[in-house]
Amino acid sequence: MFKRVLVATDLTELSAPAVRLGATLGREDGALVVALNVAEEPERAKHWLVPFFSEELVHLRAFMKRQESAALQRLHEQVQTTGADATCLFRWGNPAEIIVAEAKARGVDLVILGTSGSPLGSVAERVVRTAECPILVVPGPK
Repeated sequence: MFKRVLVATDLTELSAPAVRLGATLGREDGALVVALNVAEEPERAKHWLVPFFSEELVHLRAFMKRQESAALQRLHEQVQTTGADATCLFRWGNPAEIIVAEAKARGVDLVILGTSGSPLGSVAERVVRTAECPILVVPGPK
């Protein structure tokens, strides 16, 4: 039914059911599954309105590289526990905007994401309002 599925996860247990569902679709329907984690960049604008010193930028870049590496490793682990074959991606930016942009760029048929909010979390709500493809929101464990 679905050929390309994007599963967005924040790497918490709340999004684990969404990852499992995406993996199931990948196995049962033969869909190409892309697992995506998005993190917001550290806020540079709140640095007392003074530009970063070059030494601070080095530390910030090193922190961001470590964060990206750790997130990708955790994402791979989360996908591997499902037994699915998926492409794992990490992006920096606004989660809702990046999810919608990746879905459009990759031509996905379905976006799956988890939520803890009632009825929708803020990221899930923004994705539902702005995406051009079907969205499946999976509630997290209670």
